[in-house]
Amino acid sequence: MADGPDGLEELCDLLLARFGHDKDDDIALIVALFS
Repeated sequence: MADGPDGLEELCDLLLARFGHDKDDDIALIVALFS
């Protein structure tokens, strides 16, 4: 995440692309915790 995009939406898109769209809630929680 440290090397990822600065914007939250872009970061979510990157994580969803990398880990799968079936983990939407998990990705949102991770982004919320680290932002």
